[in-house]
Amino acid sequence: MAEPEHPDATPGTSPATSEEHPQPEAEGRPQAGRSIGELLAEDAAQAKASVDNLDALYAGSITGRDRVGRDSHNASHGGTVNVVSGDQYIQTGLRKAAFPLVPVDADHADELMACTVKTASLELLLDRLGDEPVLLLGGHPHGGQFTTAIAAMLRYVGDPAQIFWYVSGSDPLDLRPGGEPSGAGYVVDARHIEENVALDQVIGHLRTWRGQCRIIVLAPSAWPSHDLLIDHAPPPLEEVFGAHMAYRLRLRGVSHCDEQVAKARVHEHVQEELQAHPRPRAAVSLAHRMATVIAAGRPLEEALADMPERLRKEVRESLREAAPRRARCFLISSAVLHGLPAVVVVKRALLLATCIEQELARQNTAERPREALVWEEFSTWAQKAKVTAEPGRGGEGRTVRLMRRGYAGITLRTVWEEQPTIHEPLLDWLRDLSEDEDWRIRMKAAYAIGLLATFDFAVVDERFLKRWSDSKRPSHHDLAAWTLNTAAEDPDITPRVHERLRQWAKGSRACRSIVARAYGSWIGAIWIDEALDAMEKVAGSEDRQLQMAVARSISHICQPENAVKIMSRLERWAAESDDRSRRRTAGLAFIWLAAQKGRHRIHDLTSRSDAHDSIVALWLHALALGVADDALSDREPEAWALLADWVSAWDENPETRQVLQRVFSAAGPAVSHVLAFHLRYWRRLGLISPELEVHLTGRLERSRTCHSPGSSNTAGGAPS
Repeated sequence: MAEPEHPDATPGTSPATSEEHPQPEAEGRPQAGRSIGELLAEDAAQAKASVDNLDALYAGSITGRDRVGRDSHNASHGGTVNVVSGDQYIQTGLRKAAFPLVPVDADHADELMACTVKTASLELLLDRLGDEPVLLLGGHPHGGQFTTAIAAMLRYVGDPAQIFWYVSGSDPLDLRPGGEPSGAGYVVDARHIEENVALDQVIGHLRTWRGQCRIIVLAPSAWPSHDLLIDHAPPPLEEVFGAHMAYRLRLRGVSHCDEQVAKARVHEHVQEELQAHPRPRAAVSLAHRMATVIAAGRPLEEALADMPERLRKEVRESLREAAPRRARCFLISSAVLHGLPAVVVVKRALLLATCIEQELARQNTAERPREALVWEEFSTWAQKAKVTAEPGRGGEGRTVRLMRRGYAGITLRTVWEEQPTIHEPLLDWLRDLSEDEDWRIRMKAAYAIGLLATFDFAVVDERFLKRWSDSKRPSHHDLAAWTLNTAAEDPDITPRVHERLRQWAKGSRACRSIVARAYGSWIGAIWIDEALDAMEKVAGSEDRQLQMAVARSISHICQPENAVKIMSRLERWAAESDDRSRRRTAGLAFIWLAAQKGRHRIHDLTSRSDAHDSIVALWLHALALGVADDALSDREPEAWALLADWVSAWDENPETRQVLQRVFSAAGPAVSHVLAFHLRYWRRLGLISPELEVHLTGRLERSRTCHSPGSSNTAGGAPS
């Protein structure tokens, strides 16, 4: 059943909802009486489902997936270096104003130096970098341009910490130097800019940068020829595979690794994979997989068992006409809805079969009569779909699980690429799933649609994204965000997703709602500067639902490596006296962060002295908003409860104690009176000792003196 057409509708709140899987509610519904703890539990359930869905969809891919195996490494200045199927991608904030200082990770630079296969383009780059500050590198977009450019810079510049990577915005003329060291090397990825550009103007602009730096621009095939354009041809895939496999085996201390590599290179299944996916980064990813299995002491055949091309052959066989149509539909349904109860997967498989039968009915002729209905067994379907049905719990029946990693993504890719006659029924079916009352089904549908976007972005954009971005329903905004998050996992699609989010951040209310949600995912955690800039635009809205969406998303992406940056940004919003919307959003976001449990708690951030000023300022800001006006009245009781948790742990953490001393010392008159009341209340509940009440009350009294008329400190600052 579809949700009611109302912007404030709460998706998926039917009485049949399982208690084990609470239904996410539209943001901005605090008056419904739901606590932050309940909403955080829902966020955690969605986050876990998101990781599971992404892993299932991309487990069988070696041609493109961002952060393969979550192989991520922190870089200085808040950046993150990620291995993308063998190309080392240094992911930054994509800022137009300046290059973020994100150096190449030293470990991966070592592998690149040891494993780069020499090509004519690499030799030309090295030969011309001495005389030319700006060069263009063209060629096939999947031919290893990025790796070749970084390899050239490593050999020319020498120090990985002096090499930076950047994805250009829509206009290369927007690029500006950001104070990087003299002699640095840059790789500017402009391959997603398909329209013609004035190359001489771009090159002239880049040449104006100071410091004797060197720049290699990765150019798309649509750009015109130029004297500074070097054409890149991919290196031999067998050599790429062998070099990286040998390096990884030696790194793990495997003996006789040359013999292992020689045996793997000539294996028919390795050859099959290299021919099926003729990209250098696919060869690197395959080499890493093989090395991991062999280093663990497992046989070579085990490493080859789940190779994508072998799985693809199995899927093709299962989709052949000889298999019952409903069994084939169950295979597709399992690929999308794996992990859900069997009754759910079967029911949706039958709906897909109906969609396909209706499509075929329009094509029926005397030579192709309608297929007769026959009895079919679940066990037959499960066998052909390579799934198991595990015993369920809570009355949900058996749960469908995939027997092979990678089957979900491989199945959807194979269906899309080799079954064109069911494209329309498949899209209609996914649209129906995306309107289901169960958030788990809606999410899985969106993730499947996101994977389809990596095959045909234009179709997904037309059929789904445009409709959702015109909708007032929060559930549709979730769907769009989930779809973009999934599509962005493919590095070939990532720039396109970022460009769309940049456009939508300046668009309609619905578009901005989608942006807030999309950046509240792994995208925002990695591209933190871009995410905060976009959410700052959204937070400027007077719409409280958008403010809540931003607050929750910020809590999703806060991690130890970016927490100080997030807190500083929230402190800046809180200080904007002329922007009530951002002030309220800052207070909401801080309360959400303070309520977080687990390893990313703001409570733990007190161990970092560089965060103390922001934490003190934001505590005072959140409490003042709740006391002085109704800006946070719906969350004020929870803010006091969270503060009580901090105060009751007074003796446990000296850093937290130092922060609280400053909060009580800097409270303004209105807040200090309410704080004094809560101190008495907490003492009577036994949360704090009488001695601590006296101590903190004394600080409050001194704070009132400081803030009284005629005193020298009336600004309400946070003394140390």
